[in-house]
Amino acid sequence: MTIVYSRYRRLRLRCLLTRLRTSRSRKHRRRVGTRFCLINTGSVVNKLESFTTIFSDHSPDVVALTETWLTHDNGDQILSTMVPGGFSFIQVPRPSSRCGGGVAVVYKSTIAATLVADSQAYDSFEHMDVRLKFGTRTLRLLVVYRPPVFGRDTLSYPLRRADCRLLAISIFTLMMNTTSMVVRSCLSSTHVVCNRTLLGPTHERSATHKRHTLDRVLSRQRNHLVSKVCVGPRVISDHHPVLCALDLHPPRWLTTKLLTCSLKSIDWDKFATAIANLPLRSAPSDNLDELVEQYNNGLRAVLDLHAPVRTRTVTLRPVNRWMTTEIFYFKTKLRHFERCWRSQQLAIDFEIFQTHLLTYSEMIKAARNLFFPTEVRQCRGDMRALIVSSRR
Repeated sequence: MTIVYSRYRRLRLRCLLTRLRTSRSRKHRRRVGTRFCLINTGSVVNKLESFTTIFSDHSPDVVALTETWLTHDNGDQILSTMVPGGFSFIQVPRPSSRCGGGVAVVYKSTIAATLVADSQAYDSFEHMDVRLKFGTRTLRLLVVYRPPVFGRDTLSYPLRRADCRLLAISIFTLMMNTTSMVVRSCLSSTHVVCNRTLLGPTHERSATHKRHTLDRVLSRQRNHLVSKVCVGPRVISDHHPVLCALDLHPPRWLTTKLLTCSLKSIDWDKFATAIANLPLRSAPSDNLDELVEQYNNGLRAVLDLHAPVRTRTVTLRPVNRWMTTEIFYFKTKLRHFERCWRSQQLAIDFEIFQTHLLTYSEMIKAARNLFFPTEVRQCRGDMRALIVSSRR
């Protein structure tokens, strides 16, 4: 039997309604960990759409980039225009005057990152050493780009660092489809190749060329740091991104502090009485400047008394462009019914919450169906813009 919500409230207040708990249990979210991505970009210059697709498709927390083709002069400027909001970056261009090369790390701004200086210079490869702090845990990440024309004589030196926990290598030594003896000779016995379970090669120049595994993610065997390793589709170059999950707590979103006051808590009768007793009403000044000061100071004092200013911490999340004001206020109402159900665990509260949840889902579908056709029409035959809009 369905009970009207207002009647249910009256019966519950009079203690005439038996409390029935729902059998639905709370679902515990599986811990995903920190999402890591390694990709050889083959130059990030003039690839804004493809670069942002990496973040929209895979939602990584940390991205290691190799072969960025950035320079000391324009590297920071180019990368700052391409990195999405809420992310920061550190980039190390090729030290020599030759074009190409370069490595970078893009990470969420809530992660504290420090570039570790290396006093020794290497001729056969380019690398960067970064410390990433996830709360109380620190990850030392080593990103290496090795052009295929050099030998393997000095590659093992930076890999044997005692506190290096994660290693991202691109264009590694030879064109390998399995773990070769070169990998075993360059790494110490405490390392393990963590992407042996890859679903496919990471480099595919064309359909007629031979495919190879050139990009690898390595970690120490005793740490059990890397899991869920896979190869994503090609996005920005002829290299596939290597995706994996790290056994670290996911970084939080950026937060900001806002100053707010609750106008709903004002007692309007007392508020009107306080305004009537202001010097602005009882003894107004004849001077215009003093009259304006009486107005500003008096109203500010009354408002601070009845609705004091409070500081709120707000999480900055990505904004859905199809979100409307109507959906936002309905979501607030939906969360109110959800809190009522979770606090009382009554069947009628769950029924009300479920009804509003279905309505909320229908509103989102309608808003998206209205928004995306408009985006498609605005592309006007631009296939690149159309692909980017379809993946948002």
